[in-house]
This record gives sequence, C-alpha cells and structure tokens, in this order.
Amino acid sequence: MQWAFFFLPVLIIIVILYAVYILTRRFYHPQYPPARRGRIPSGVAKDVLVPLEGYENRRRGGVSVKVRSWEPDEPNGGGILFIHGWESSMGYFANHIEHYLDLGFTICAVDALSHGESDYCQVISFVNVTDSIEAARKWMVSQYTLDKLILWGHSLGGVGSTIGVGTGVIKGVNLMVIEGIYSDSRFIIKRYLNSSPFPNSIARMFLWMVKRIFISTLPPDHPLREVDIADLNPSNQILNIQIPYILIHAKQDHVVNYSEFERMLEVAGDRIDPIPLDEGNHFTTHKQQGYFEIIDSKINQYLSIPVLFPAAEK
Repeated sequence: MQWAFFFLPVLIIIVILYAVYILTRRFYHPQYPPARRGRIPSGVAKDVLVPLEGYENRRRGGVSVKVRSWEPDEPNGGGILFIHGWESSMGYFANHIEHYLDLGFTICAVDALSHGESDYCQVISFVNVTDSIEAARKWMVSQYTLDKLILWGHSLGGVGSTIGVGTGVIKGVNLMVIEGIYSDSRFIIKRYLNSSPFPNSIARMFLWMVKRIFISTLPPDHPLREVDIADLNPSNQILNIQIPYILIHAKQDHVVNYSEFERMLEVAGDRIDPIPLDEGNHFTTHKQQGYFEIIDSKINQYLSIPVLFPAAEK
C-alpha cells in the first residue's frame, strides 16, 4: 500500500507531462493546409530574412523570419505591418496588401517563426510570434521613413500583437487592427482538449505548464520572463495599451467563439473600437461587403492621413 502512495503521484506526473507533449508537439513546425497560405502579391520590393536575436535552431544555430515589403507609387506616410495567425502565412493578407498599397501605404508582412518561409524552432507560441513582429518592425522602420505605423494581426498574430504591445516588447506602433482573437488562454486549452466543461482549475494547471514551456524557450534576458504568466493574455494586456485598438470579430467565427470578443469588450470596452461582423467566419471576414470601407474610415479617423482617400478629395 505504501508503494501505491509513491507511484500514484509519479504516474500522475507522467500523464501530465505526456499531455503537455501532445498539446505542444504540433508546435514544432505546423503543416497547415494550402488554403490558409494564400498567395504572395506581385511587386515585392524587398524580400529578406531577418534574424531573431537569442533564438537558436538545434541543428543550424540562429533562426530568421521571412519579411517582405511593398512600396506604393505615391506614399502617404503611413505603413502597415501584417502578421498572420496560427497555421497560416503572410499570404493570408494578399487582398489587404493590394488594397492598402493602392491607397499609398508602405506595406510589410512577416511569416511568424515556424510558419511559412521562416525558420523553425523547437516550440512556437504567441511569445515567439511577438518577437517575430518586433524583428519585422525594427527592419521596416530601418528601411522606410514612416509618419504612422499600423500593426494588423489576425488570430494568433493578433494575440501576439496585443501581448507584445501591452508588455512593451513591441514598440513604435500608432494604431492596432486586431481580428479574431481569444481573450484568455484557457480557451485554447479547452479547445485542444475538446472538452468545454473541463474544470477551470485543471485548465489553469495545463495552461501554467504549457506557458512555462513557452517561456523557457525565450532568450535568458527576454522581458516576457519577468511578466506573471497569468498576465500573458489579451484580456490582461489590453489594459496596458495606450493607442487606438480596433477589434474585429465575425459572429459566425468557427475557430474562436464570438463570446471571446464579448469578453474583451467586458474587460476593456472603453479601450476598444469594436467591429462585429454579421457575415464571414474566422478566415473570410475580409470577404464581407463593406469590410475595407469600415476599417478605412476608422484608420483615417485615428491617423488623419490626408491622402488616404485621394479620389474623394478631387
């Protein structure tokens, strides 16, 4: 009987560790379906690999992220940095890139670490996405003179953007446009375990362990190591963001429940400019009629770029 008291905790630990392995193994290098890769718009101005400081690949040393830029014929002084979601790549934003390039924006897009044409590391999460964004932003402002910079993130890219700006890892952004994000990481834990009624106490335990693994992959001096793990959620970090924050969510989102959007509004309604969409799902919001017109008007309102709508000024 005494042996049972010894082996039971060991067995529980083994089961937990195996569950964490199952939850994180697909983070090694996602094999996402072609439909989510999109296409790369023509007219690429610069195509580079930007190193991520402090990261290493066990087989090849340092790692880099793929960054591409597009230059408008008549720049309006504004820039947009696009970051895609989980199991996707910069090609997801092809329509966005073409639309805003025509309006005079300098465009930059990045494949997050372990996605698209970027290198991969052993584990990938929102914290690595945050670093991918900041590396791309630094490169972008070193190449172009911009009066205002918009950070546009979808799904996991939106989560990484929110946490990055909220914690101060991502700097120099004037406006955020975020689509289809969850409010709390427990939503992801429940989704991966496929058990909505899973007890919150158990979900928190798994969340802590998974986040601890994520944090352990960061460079030793990374600022996110100093942040309480419980605070690494959009619903926490939105309270620290002091710039305009446009939040978009489709009511028929089949990946991230619309209730997550409502939760974000409950937590920080006065800090968010919400755009609920009646049509579209997690991947097709931009196909809704009037989508770009709604967002364009808000960008013009917040950034006051006078040549955003040149046709309207004639």
